[in-house]
Amino acid sequence: MISAAEGLTRILSISVELGYTWEPGRPNQYANHQWAGFGVVLLVNLIGLIVIVVRKDIVWCVAAVWIDVAIWSAKPKPSTVFIIAIAFTVIHPIALIFAATWKKLRKEDEGPIRLPPSDDAERGDNPHRQRQAATHGTRPPREVDTDALWG
Repeated sequence: MISAAEGLTRILSISVELGYTWEPGRPNQYANHQWAGFGVVLLVNLIGLIVIVVRKDIVWCVAAVWIDVAIWSAKPKPSTVFIIAIAFTVIHPIALIFAATWKKLRKEDEGPIRLPPSDDAERGDNPHRQRQAATHGTRPPREVDTDALWG
């Protein structure tokens, strides 16, 4: 499985190989490949949004918002990347709140009710257990008389 660092390194390597870079001393070239940057930021944020909604993961939400804030606070950048970063800065927490609220309203975390054991199971009168004990050579569970045991 590929780690996040390897995945980001591959994306960066592919971008450099395709020529989607600019020289740091010439910031007027930052908008040359703005739609490719828009696509990468959008794809990464959509994957993060799916993870946040499905897993209701607050840590992933905080990390995604942190990354988006880091993207839109750095200068210069094309307006398409700036807009999508600001949009997902707001969308991630809202999606987490809606997913958690939806889970609470649907009560998905409740399972079937566990009933207490029947009287037969408590006394050891369960015929299935007696048959099982007879075939395996062990005695069925029984009540222990503590007065006789400890005197």
